[in-house]
Amino acid sequence: MSKTILITGAGGYLGSTIITQLPQDVTIHAFGHGTNFDALKALGRANIQYFDADITDASALQKALQNVDVVIHAASVVGNGACTKKPWEALKANVRGVYLLEHALNTVHTDALPRVINVSTQSVYGTFAERPMPLREDMSLEPDDVYGAQKAEAEWALSSVKAINVGLTNLYGFGSGIGFERNIVSRFAKMAQENSDLSLFGDGSQGIDFVHVTDAAHAIADLALADTLDHTAYNIGEGVATPMKTVAETVVAGAQDIFSSTAGIEYKEAPADKIWPSRWVANERIKEVAAWFPEFSFEQGVKDLLTNMNS
Repeated sequence: MSKTILITGAGGYLGSTIITQLPQDVTIHAFGHGTNFDALKALGRANIQYFDADITDASALQKALQNVDVVIHAASVVGNGACTKKPWEALKANVRGVYLLEHALNTVHTDALPRVINVSTQSVYGTFAERPMPLREDMSLEPDDVYGAQKAEAEWALSSVKAINVGLTNLYGFGSGIGFERNIVSRFAKMAQENSDLSLFGDGSQGIDFVHVTDAAHAIADLALADTLDHTAYNIGEGVATPMKTVAETVVAGAQDIFSSTAGIEYKEAPADKIWPSRWVANERIKEVAAWFPEFSFEQGVKDLLTNMNS
């Protein structure tokens, strides 16, 4: 039987890409700010109903939750920089909105709750402190920045509805092309396109676990559609720490091929707040559900991004 799936943050970077990864027979309730809804409609997706509302709109949430089998909660202010720059907006979206969602779920679904997939982050394990690697789903939550703390609170709030928490690493890539996200890879790509040198702090050895947004969206879609799930938490990351030097070199090489870019790499002395321990996650659990994961290598993902920037 075909499912009905509510996606909060449907017009955003991840939410819109999740929509592209769901089968056409799935009915989608697309919930979020309507800024990108025209672009979503242009994708030609069938069986989709739009709810133009903020995650803090309790009445709209209850309407959108009617008759759904799965909820994918992707609405969020993403990243510590964004959370500290706009703390009130982040708190409303990342914490208050979650409590309102939890209340709406219990109000609308009094007999049986839908499956809830909560899009979280590796930052709930901590960002700055040394921890055993790789980060595993059974580790204690020890966030040490604002973003990680808010997402850890969201996980706690949604435990009452038995949410499946998805610990994403660093998203990058073109995805649906809607709600294009500003991140280190896209910033580097834009600089290379403009023939500006890429800046690296320190020696570039700091490693980051990246995951292509389409791979993340595909994996979340598989979690939504799986008959049964064995765990309540799944990390979604490539499972390796790609050094920032490699990131910069990959972007520069790809930009040379695609743009005939003359950009190079400039190394700068690292301020204390620019370098933190390399992080990567264990991803065996998600591979139990999505044996194909991941499809994009980092080099392929960067080339795809650069190609779409040039189209």
